[in-house]
Amino acid sequence: MDERRVMRRYRGRTVERTQRTDAAIAAALLLLGVFEALIRDDANQWLASALVNATAVFLRRRRPIGALLAVIAVQALVHDATYDTDPLSPFLAELILLFTVGYQLHARPALLGLGAAVVYVALDYGSGRIDQMTQGAAQIGFYLLAWGGGRAIHAQEAGRRAAEVHAVRAEEHVAEERARIARELHDAVAHSVSVMVLQVGAVRRLLGDERPREREVLEGVEGLGRQAVGELHRMLGILRQADAGAELSPQPSLRRVDELVEQVRGAGLDASLEVSGEPAELAPGLDMSAYRIVQEALTNALRHAPGARVTVSVQYGRDLVLEVIDDGARGNGHAPPGSGHGLVGMRERAALYGGSLEAGPREGRGFAVRAVLPR
Repeated sequence: MDERRVMRRYRGRTVERTQRTDAAIAAALLLLGVFEALIRDDANQWLASALVNATAVFLRRRRPIGALLAVIAVQALVHDATYDTDPLSPFLAELILLFTVGYQLHARPALLGLGAAVVYVALDYGSGRIDQMTQGAAQIGFYLLAWGGGRAIHAQEAGRRAAEVHAVRAEEHVAEERARIARELHDAVAHSVSVMVLQVGAVRRLLGDERPREREVLEGVEGLGRQAVGELHRMLGILRQADAGAELSPQPSLRRVDELVEQVRGAGLDASLEVSGEPAELAPGLDMSAYRIVQEALTNALRHAPGARVTVSVQYGRDLVLEVIDDGARGNGHAPPGSGHGLVGMRERAALYGGSLEAGPREGRGFAVRAVLPR
């Protein structure tokens, strides 16, 4: 989207509102002009002037300079010889049109409109319709105020439009960067993981039926690989803003924690799941974070305590309590408590929802992860 499209969108937001406003102002000005004309001897001339003033004000946004010149020309024709007897409505129309010229036009045409109004006052003074210099100076002062107010609002809105153009361009850059990252992830990761999954499947088929345990482990690895590819494609879909594609893989949720336990069981852990309390619908972000905490804890157990017995506990109550406990021997490769990116990530997920996470060796043997997430 370029600057012109942003400008069109910006102006389109207020078209209907400004049309109603212009119609109301023009109607009020016409009524005032008709009232002032009817109490004068030369009513016909001032009625025509009132109609021109109202029409010019109503059409002022389309041709600001033309509307201003039309009002000035009519007033120069119908003014009395004595300035004091002039009605108020033409002067109000001039102020409204000068404000519009200052607000709507760029600097050079806006200055031309102001110059035309000042010349008009100077001619009035030279013809004797303004018999005192102070009256002419006061009229020019009001012109400057109206025109200057329009210029001030013009500058303010120009700054706002420039900020909007900058924001739109920034969004475009972000979208381009996300697409670039998605392409790089696809080229560097998705292809490699897919090849690995295919190779694991090929090895599993080559083993035959005489080695069931190895085949079972490879099936677990193959399943985890497919899940990783599905999650990666979902992330790529989000980066590319392809919402339909992003929904092709199931969203991580505690409702699928039994599948997670089954996967690590197939990978070699003696894992079991215990659920207590009444399962309830969780907020999507909290639900995903809880799933990821359990997933990371099981991954750590699989990495550092292969063959251990692992118990996953999910407790629904006032708080959501998650526990992942293994009985792996002390010194089996567990990282020190609180170290590693996995534990840091789990703590950050818990803290994001006002919760806490404790992780460390158990007395005797094993390792425990306990997260408390307020619901």
